Amino acid sequence: MAIEEGTWMWYLATEAMDSHLVGQAVREIYTVTRIRGNAVEVKKEVPGLKEPETLHTMKSYGSYIFDIDNLSPIAQETIDTCVGKVKCDVCKLMARDEEITAYVDKNNIVYRYSKQIKRADGQLHTYAYELVALGL
Repeated sequence: MAIEEGTWMWYLATEAMDSHLVGQAVREIYTVTRIRGNAVEVKKEVPGLKEPETLHTMKSYGSYIFDIDNLSPIAQETIDTCVGKVKCDVCKLMARDEEITAYVDKNNIVYRYSKQIKRADGQLHTYAYELVALGL
């Protein structure tokens, strides 16, 4: 199966090292929005967003761009905002300083990467992600 623009959805499994999120899986839907040479850009879709069950439910805006040959992202921009009625302390402390490492399997179907976020309080928090293409 080839990766084509607008034809792939993604499953994102998240294991956060923050104590209040450990062991939780967050399912999010991604689509391929652009392919430039070996770079694949995927963007999160939030269809029918509902009221969150907890204050720690997050919604991200932005896109991730991966270089398939080099197995690493070439650019990344995301803004996490709490969609709960009350903004939690974690959200208030979130900074924009992020480092991402990505890995792609031989079929370019599964992306695995980790992300380190440096919060405003100076602490580093690591998140592990797995994106699996569910071709439509």
